[in-house]
Amino acid sequence: MSVAQAEVLKQIYLTRSKSLADLVKLSKLSLGKVKDCVAELIRQGLVTENLCVTEAGRKLMEFSRPQKAVIMATEPSLSVPESTFDQQRDLLEAKGQRTVERLIKQLQEKNITKIVIIADSKVEKYRYLKKKFQVELATDLDTGHADSLAALAALNEQLENCYLISSNLYCAAVPFSEYELYSWYGLRSPNRQVRQEELEALGLAYLTKDDAETIRLRLIRLANDPQQAQLRWETCLMDGQQASVNLKIFPAQSIVRFNSYRELRKFDPGSRSLPNKALEIGVKLKSFLTEKHFV
Repeated sequence: MSVAQAEVLKQIYLTRSKSLADLVKLSKLSLGKVKDCVAELIRQGLVTENLCVTEAGRKLMEFSRPQKAVIMATEPSLSVPESTFDQQRDLLEAKGQRTVERLIKQLQEKNITKIVIIADSKVEKYRYLKKKFQVELATDLDTGHADSLAALAALNEQLENCYLISSNLYCAAVPFSEYELYSWYGLRSPNRQVRQEELEALGLAYLTKDDAETIRLRLIRLANDPQQAQLRWETCLMDGQQASVNLKIFPAQSIVRFNSYRELRKFDPGSRSLPNKALEIGVKLKSFLTEKHFV
């Protein structure tokens, strides 16, 4: 089944729509493409002539339905030494809300209640989430960075029908769904016109049961290689130079990933997660003077 056919089937199932015009709006496909998809879905016995999902179609929808999510506690890179900033740093916040809490709420809104958070050495800062949201906290993994291949490999048995999420995301719109029919990795397009060279990795993916085993074996192999174990978890979705899952494009305004505090400051200058500006300048100045042997 193609991605387009999957999207049309999903919209028919979720909205019970009997109108091709409605399916065009919902799927964001052309009328001709929607007609072709409907014809193929009918041929496969997944929908009827009057656009009702068959029993075979319902079974397919349930087979790959999201059941869980793994959130990797990720923080933007620092432009000051970590020990200097660590005393004042709290969980990442944007627009007055902790990003990890926003992600949990958005998942639960779509009835995804089994949520595991991989935390690193700062696990105490995440412990309150267990009581507040009834999530699980993966601790004592001794695998280095929480968003690494090694960390995700510790949970390799939980990848089926699962969202994989970096916590340094701010999602204006909910990127999750009660139903997913194919595996994908999210990319962000900074412009309305999608250009391949401008796409930005989001640290957001979904794995179906069909694809999870292949990804799991690759993940374990990479995590067992000391030279690759600390690479970002997304590496396991690559087969050589090619992505082994579908690429899903999100518009720029829907999701932002904070890889640095500079990006966070640009998005939300008032964020309480930002390092003190005077502290940052002072540390940089001291580093410069030390390097030049003035101190």
